[in-house]
Amino acid sequence: MYDKSLQLIKSVSFVTSVLDAPSNTGVNEKLKLDSILFKDRNNQLVDKYKFEYQPSFNFNATQQDLWGYLNSGASNSRYVPTYDNILLSSTDHGGPYTYNFTGANYKNPSFMVAGVIKRIIYPTGGITEFFFEQNQVKVVSGTHYEAPGLRIAKVRTSDGNGNFAYKTYKYGENEDDYGSLNSATVMDFPNYMQYLSSEKRLV
Repeated sequence: MYDKSLQLIKSVSFVTSVLDAPSNTGVNEKLKLDSILFKDRNNQLVDKYKFEYQPSFNFNATQQDLWGYLNSGASNSRYVPTYDNILLSSTDHGGPYTYNFTGANYKNPSFMVAGVIKRIIYPTGGITEFFFEQNQVKVVSGTHYEAPGLRIAKVRTSDGNGNFAYKTYKYGENEDDYGSLNSATVMDFPNYMQYLSSEKRLV
């Protein structure tokens, strides 16, 4: 930030680090925001906002669910859901055949929070902490589903002097904690098709 004479008044720096360091450094590394630093015209630190996150570790695309959340501690073989005994439509070379492979699980709440924001620490010493839960939905028939993704369940704020304030979030009609869908279709897996060769097709 500069004044009308183009003299520096204040500077702001964004400090980042690798999300999964030291296990995931390199070309495809993911960064997280660690802090925001405010400095005066003499480059002296004035204010600092610090950000902390839930524990995370190195994961790649095949360890995500269909919405990008971590869903497994071990790598899945493919970035598609798990299917068993899939029929190959081709009858060539003695077919039809069945084919088995493992893939991305649908969703895993215990892994979803990996790398999610945990708390913000303010220059005054105050802290805001975030608590998440898995999304929940219901369809018009009344059936309930565990939906993909996370939502904030509670926020706890401290002034740094031992005083706390809580904010709890409720969702859905009449705060029943369920979002509404007209159909469960959107909860289903996409229809995957994979060409195993020029003549064999997964159906």
